[in-house]
Amino acid sequence: MFQLDTRVVAPGVFELNWSIHDDYYLYRDHLKFTLPEGVQLVESWRQVGVTKDDPLFGKVDVWTGQAAAALLIGADAEVVGNASLEITYQAAGKGVSVTRR
Repeated sequence: MFQLDTRVVAPGVFELNWSIHDDYYLYRDHLKFTLPEGVQLVESWRQVGVTKDDPLFGKVDVWTGQAAAALLIGADAEVVGNASLEITYQAAGKGVSVTRR
């Protein structure tokens, strides 16, 4: 249904790219990042979505086909080297709703 590819493009800069199956979509505003103590989200960017009248949430922005987001984080060098990022997103399609971590 969904394939998430993540990569570090520069120190503290993460790029997130999803491939989304034709019958599914991701909720653009249901994307959440959980960072460990000592790591701060400096800035985030999300690709523009399309408006959909969703049966669960009403009018929402969604991503179909491909989606992209980016994060800029800040922290001490020793914290970043050992830190992990949790990404939570919600999706739907074919009458189902899915939350992934």
